[in-house]
Amino acid sequence: MKHFYSAITLIVFALLYFGCATKKATTALVIPDFDFSPPSPVAPGSAGIKIALFDPIYPGNFMYSNKSPFKHFRSSMGKDFEEVLTARGFTVKGPYEAYDLMTYSDKTECELGLFVDIELNIDKTSGGWRYHPSGAYGTGNFSKYEGTLTLSGKITLYISETFTRQKLIVKSLPIPQTELAVKAEAKYQGPQADNTVPLDDPGVHNPISNALKEFYQSTMKRAWDLLVKDDLIRVKDQVPQIRKEAGFIKH
Repeated sequence: MKHFYSAITLIVFALLYFGCATKKATTALVIPDFDFSPPSPVAPGSAGIKIALFDPIYPGNFMYSNKSPFKHFRSSMGKDFEEVLTARGFTVKGPYEAYDLMTYSDKTECELGLFVDIELNIDKTSGGWRYHPSGAYGTGNFSKYEGTLTLSGKITLYISETFTRQKLIVKSLPIPQTELAVKAEAKYQGPQADNTVPLDDPGVHNPISNALKEFYQSTMKRAWDLLVKDDLIRVKDQVPQIRKEAGFIKH
């Protein structure tokens, strides 16, 4: 009988250990609808300017660039910039994944190119990981994440001459600084690196997704207001002289 109770006790402790050490999140991840519709499109090609479009990039070392929702944010923005340029009456060439993929003939054909840099920052302002070590009966050894994150940054648009990449128009669109209260649903095995954020957890992922969606629309609307025909015609007129001085057009 004594051995029987000992076995039961071990089973109970084992169940407690595995129940506390890891807990999976059950809430679905929010997949934001990053989509902007130009408000007043004109006939495609009516502006008489052909523009090379380059995929938006995260410059520097943004560690979450290939994770949801930031990966989706970037790819959606690239598609919407193509729609914006087309709706403004420009003819679009591309999009190009990188400048080096643009051929000489493409650079000759497209006097102007649109480059987009996305600079985002996620800073922990309070809280973070809290580690629960193993207790006397083997329970614990997991980490929970809860705190306040600050999301900020800017979107920078460059209209450049395609051979020299000389910047002719530079527009910076600041992203309003937003504080987000986050609380992970899951428990994560063992201690976690202090500088990481569990983006795969809905308690963290979803508040960030909703914040990104909120200013995506306002940012794209401002980009629409900036990419007007008259401004691009003005800088396009500078291109022959720029190319001549750089040696791409013989004197």
